[in-house]
Formats: sequence, C-alpha cells, structure tokens
Amino acid sequence: MRRNAEGSGMELDPQSQAVLDGLNASGVLPFRQFTPAQVRERVLAIRAAAPTVSAHEVGNVTEQMVVSGGRQFPVRIIRPKTEDSDMPSPVVIWFHGGGFLFGSLDEADETARAIASQAGVIVVNVGYHLAPEFPDGPFCFPTG
Repeated sequence: MRRNAEGSGMELDPQSQAVLDGLNASGVLPFRQFTPAQVRERVLAIRAAAPTVSAHEVGNVTEQMVVSGGRQFPVRIIRPKTEDSDMPSPVVIWFHGGGFLFGSLDEADETARAIASQAGVIVVNVGYHLAPEFPDGPFCFPTG
C-alpha cells in the first residue's frame, strides 16, 4: 500500500488527486459545511456553464409520471435513434447522482442521452425525491 505524504491512508492516483484538488479549489467541497439549499445552488452554478444543447442525437424523448407509495415521480424515457421498433430493446433505469441531496432529470439529461445514443438502449431517467425534504424512505426514491 502506498502511503500519502502524511504517512496515513492510501495515496490517490495522480489524476484522481488532481480532480479532488480542482473540486476543493472551486469551493464546492466539502458539502457538509452548507445547507442542502446552498449545496444545490453551488452545484447549479457550476453546471450552468455546461452546454445546454445535447451533443447526442436520440430518437424520441417522452416524459411521464409514475406513482409509487402514494407519491408521483417524473421519468424521462429516452429512446435511441437506432432503435428497431420490431425488436425488444434493452432498458437502463438511470438514477442521477447527487447523494440524494441534489440532481434532477434536467441535470442528468445529457448523461442519459449519451447512454441511449452510445449504447443503443432505452434509458428511463428517474426524478426521485431528494433528502432531507423527503426523509421517510430508505433512499428517498421510489421503491417497488
């Protein structure tokens, strides 16, 4: 095991360390210093600089509401451009990242479109409820 400069713990790969150093320098981390609303604001500000037009062509995008446990959850269904409507297609259920604290269908849209486009699969992008506003569930997203 490689030790870090302080002699404790594992030393990170240089590329991983560079990513963490950049995040730390950006003021985004550590999230524990901020309220959930402040974390969401900071993340949205960083993501606002990202392109708003997808670089990935897809065939069809529809939005629906799913009911589970008495709650409604939005889903965005993204079909690849190359989908053969006569054959069953594989499906990926995509739960966006964000530690159940931040994230949304819109923020995860580019990733979901990339998966659909590059893997040739249908992607169901799920907009689950975030914590701490919805604490009454093991993961705050629909179960079952």
